[in-house]
Amino acid sequence: IKVLYNTEGFPDAKIDSRFEYDNKGFMYIYLEINEGKKYTVGEVNISGNKEFSTEELLAQLKEVVPGKVFSDFALEKDVFNLRSFYLNKGYMFAQIRESTSISPETGRVDISYSIIENEIAYVEKIDIRGNIKTRDKVIRREIRLRPGDRFDGDKLKRSKERLDNLGFFQEIVFDT
Repeated sequence: IKVLYNTEGFPDAKIDSRFEYDNKGFMYIYLEINEGKKYTVGEVNISGNKEFSTEELLAQLKEVVPGKVFSDFALEKDVFNLRSFYLNKGYMFAQIRESTSISPETGRVDISYSIIENEIAYVEKIDIRGNIKTRDKVIRREIRLRPGDRFDGDKLKRSKERLDNLGFFQEIVFDT
């Protein structure tokens, strides 16, 4: 119940419960719910970005945007969206930290994302292990990344899909 309230914008919700049994073996559950104030997203700020504009990064935020209901789960999804954006652009080591500022008076939560982009990652080499029957060249043909390429998370996902589609392997795992 607490998770449901948090998802719906009530992070301060408090749930008290008590149980009673009667002489017939029935249990009665009593819940006292104090939902508190409903919070919405106020301002969203991004700092530390150098390679990409703030507008580009704000466009990646789908869940936690001004005016929408605030929840920790939505915030986690948007942090994941930002990390994916950077990963797909070659910034494998980008760090994204979020912080929130809650104003109980206004019922708003202001969110700040602090970004450390770090360096672009490049593919140095591709090692293939565990294949017994399939030749390396068959596997390499399906991999969308090559040594020297800028790392790209989308190409890595597509490579896994292509290898899965071959139907030759029980499990495919990439270790970066």
